[in-house]
Amino acid sequence: MFLIGNYQAAINEGLTLDHLPEAYKVERDVIIYRSYIAKGDYNIVLEEIKDSNPNAALVAVKALASYLS
Repeated sequence: MFLIGNYQAAINEGLTLDHLPEAYKVERDVIIYRSYIAKGDYNIVLEEIKDSNPNAALVAVKALASYLS
């Protein structure tokens, strides 16, 4: 859904995927947060991803949201 521009559907689908292994949850979260950024909802990303997050991919997504906001 993300690749075709249906960002809300990508968010909705990603939020239903709680049964994934930890390794895939980070990838899921990156796509969800990138979908929020594509929709212009930067504040959601900035509030939910903490500065102390140990995952580099999520920190990069937060940096992108900060830059675009």
